[in-house]
Amino acid sequence: MVTSNSLLALNTNAIFASWFAHGIGACVILTIFLFSFVMQFKKDKTQKVTKNIKWWLYLGGVVGAFVVILSSLVINKGLSLSAAISLILVGQILFGMFSDSIGLFGTIKRKILLKDFIVIVLVLAGSY
Repeated sequence: MVTSNSLLALNTNAIFASWFAHGIGACVILTIFLFSFVMQFKKDKTQKVTKNIKWWLYLGGVVGAFVVILSSLVINKGLSLSAAISLILVGQILFGMFSDSIGLFGTIKRKILLKDFIVIVLVLAGSY
């Protein structure tokens, strides 16, 4: 996916490539969702809808969109695919450390330890 988006971004731009990829993905997932919803409704007509869904649970798509845009940009600028993936991984590790340290999203608070930074160094060393 990253390679095809990068090639599309090279011939258009990174924003268009991201919108195109996510637009196609949205159409496919909407079709699957509607099909599964109809099949579920036929099985169980007493389906209960949960209204207490936290707002931040919907933000996964936003993060995914930024990953596609940034990977489309960096791969066209000479950064290798493995380096881009390792930087994405390091970003996820850093955000995970930060969110665990303050208990973000209702997680249990956890101190940042030295071994957490060793993981980052090892990922970057392996990428290098």
